[in-house]
Amino acid sequence: PNALNHDSFRLLAGSILANPAFSANPVAVGITHYQLGILEFRQGNLDRALEEFGFVERVDPDPDLFLLEANLLSEAHRYDEALAALDRGEKINWPKVRSWASGINKKFAEMRAEIVKRRDLATPANAAMPPIRDKNALWPAALLSCSSLGQATTNYRRAHAGNTAYVCHAST
Repeated sequence: PNALNHDSFRLLAGSILANPAFSANPVAVGITHYQLGILEFRQGNLDRALEEFGFVERVDPDPDLFLLEANLLSEAHRYDEALAALDRGEKINWPKVRSWASGINKKFAEMRAEIVKRRDLATPANAAMPPIRDKNALWPAALLSCSSLGQATTNYRRAHAGNTAYVCHAST
């Protein structure tokens, strides 16, 4: 009962952000809005989460934030918006902003390729499938074991349900 729940965190974050001493620190403000975005996403409010992440983009941009936004949007089948998030991130000269981000261009390129692949594989039949839940996408194994997209879609659904017994094998 004394734990910090979602509603109390929102109130606490609002109070913190209203403090002029705190609000003068863009990193602290960015972290707070990032945490609010994660909270909104966990409660199923993707658009509100994206609003919070958008605020972070403006005050304290981070390459991983753009990658996160792109992935969340892609999982929601909002591919054009996902690619736009990557476009915004690619406009920033990361090595000058964050010295540790020297490999970020490669990460952006890999994410772009994954989103384009997801978009190209999306069809009316599989548009309502659940999103990919982790970095190890289930599509490659499903596709490699099948000769048709229909069989691969069935395998993808089975893999999401925790069943790795694929419908087809490499020999079909």
